[in-house]
Amino acid sequence: SKIARDITERKRAEDALREERARWHTTLIGIGDGVIVTDAEGIVTFMNPFAERLYAWGHGEAIGRNILDVNVSAEGRALAGQILASLRAGKSWSGHFPVQRRDGGRFIAAVSDTPVLDGEGRLRAIIGISRDVTEEDLAAETAKTNEARFRAIADEAPVGVFEIDADGRY
Repeated sequence: SKIARDITERKRAEDALREERARWHTTLIGIGDGVIVTDAEGIVTFMNPFAERLYAWGHGEAIGRNILDVNVSAEGRALAGQILASLRAGKSWSGHFPVQRRDGGRFIAAVSDTPVLDGEGRLRAIIGISRDVTEEDLAAETAKTNEARFRAIADEAPVGVFEIDADGRY
């Protein structure tokens, strides 16, 4: 009968979708950076083990919570709104972002957010990948400070100052 055929086709499509979700779930669990997936409203639907450790959430505790309550620091709220607007327009976003752990500890994360759109261009989900870059940022800032200090000394020195590279070139 036509009804039995329609139900069978729908069942096959649902099974295929479930299998596809299981494959993606397995892949996302194994990524060595924090992966958080939210729905279009910002509700966490998936968090891999690395993200749970990074943001100090126990297994499954962040699921069902708004991402703003999970890892966005107070100073990051305005930027989070701008990022969401960009994602709703179908544009990815990446950059450094102030985040916080569940215990309130804060750090800077390198974040890459990608919108998942349906066939009509509507936002269905957001996949966010993040990692702590606090030490990298601190090292870069220290290098910048040391460079500025060296330049200030060289510019004010009463004698000639020059730099030679490893090959002996000035």
